[in-house]
Amino acid sequence: MVKQSSKLELYNYLFSEFNALGVPVIRTKDLNQELPYPFIAIQTVDDKISRLTFDSYGGAPSATIHIWGIEQEVLTNDMLLAKVQDILLDELLLPHYHLFQPQMTVNETIETESNQELSHTIINIEYESH
Repeated sequence: MVKQSSKLELYNYLFSEFNALGVPVIRTKDLNQELPYPFIAIQTVDDKISRLTFDSYGGAPSATIHIWGIEQEVLTNDMLLAKVQDILLDELLLPHYHLFQPQMTVNETIETESNQELSHTIINIEYESH
């Protein structure tokens, strides 16, 4: 298997795990699509890399995830958030990287789009890696 960057391996992992939840998963650049609510949008996956020793590196891969749902469906939105958090807060053994010690921030806003109130949850997650 060809080694990929930690950010691409993290993106592929998240996309696969979120798809298994049974809701649409897109990149935020594709938000102009008509999608049923709730859905998940992956905005960015980044990495900060530093040299640990002469021949080893560590990093801080991070991702920004958006969950969109209809505001009145509070229980559905909360259940999806809990499932996403379970995925994100696990220690991740990717094909070439070990991601651990996740640090997560969750913010929620209410947005009005076309006369409909939407719940917009923004999750920022950062890991340590080696």
